[in-house]
This record gives sequence, C-alpha cells and structure tokens, in this order.
Amino acid sequence: MPLSLIPQLFYDLIARIIPGMVVTLLFYLGFSGPANVIQKLSTFQGKANIFGFWSFFVVLIVSYILGFILSEVWTITFAKFTNKRTKRIITKYLKESIDEHKKLWKYFMAMKSN
Repeated sequence: MPLSLIPQLFYDLIARIIPGMVVTLLFYLGFSGPANVIQKLSTFQGKANIFGFWSFFVVLIVSYILGFILSEVWTITFAKFTNKRTKRIITKYLKESIDEHKKLWKYFMAMKSN
C-alpha cells in the first residue's frame, strides 16, 4: 500500500466511520430502547455469531456511507454560516494589512527623501 493512502485512511476512519458508527449506535439505542440494549449486551455469552467478520464488515460499510452523508449535510448546512464569518474575518485582516503597508510605505518614502 502506498504511503500516500495512509492519511486518507485515517481521515476516513476519523471523519466518516466513527461518526457513522455513533449515529448507528444511537439509532439502535433509540429504536430498541436503552434497557433492552443493556440487557442484550449483559446476557450475551457468545452463542450467536453477531460479532463475526461479515457483520462487522456490513456495519463498517453502513457507518462509512452514513458518515459520508452526514459530512455532506454538515457542509451544506453550516457552510453558509462559516463562509460569512470567514469572509468578514479575511476582510478585516486584509484591511489591517493594507493600512500597515501604507504606513510602512510612507515611512520608507520619508526615509528616502531625507
């Protein structure tokens, strides 16, 4: 595996799979009830193969897809707010930078004429 894929894999794990698994777990808790989930997990003794490879693989794929959808919804929803704020900040600092440049230019021109 090329080393350039490692950051992409970590990004997928952190930004898509983990949030997707959290939302999947919350849906499961919400639909079956917390008491029912705790009771199932506390009485689990390995009789059913619910933690097998294929079930984990399916949960992983569903979590990835759900995380991808959540990231796009987040981008669409909150990009409007962050873009306005970012533009305001950039405009402020750009104006300050131009004013500072003008002060330096006047200073160097005064030094040059002396």
